[in-house]
Amino acid sequence: GGIRGSGVECSTATLATEHAALSRLRRFVGSGMAASADRHIAGTGEADSSLLGVPLALGCLSPRQVHEAAAATEGCGWLGSHMEMRDYFIYAGMAAGAALFSG
Repeated sequence: GGIRGSGVECSTATLATEHAALSRLRRFVGSGMAASADRHIAGTGEADSSLLGVPLALGCLSPRQVHEAAAATEGCGWLGSHMEMRDYFIYAGMAAGAALFSG
């Protein structure tokens, strides 16, 4: 299964390897898709989303790898910023512990 309407075969299984995740990262950043992505629409298609959430969650790709690729490419600073926000919320959640889920 791929992403509906995108014409791209990009399933969880195909990105759940380090090789596939690095290939996707290089393609997204290197082709200019990351620099021209319309982030205001919260798109999930090939050109508007990195599609790296699953590989990041599974540890197939590290936030540092994404941050370094973004920092080395003009117009991709937003992607590095998203990795920083991701880490902030992970650690803020860990610090809050169970209190995060209580009102």
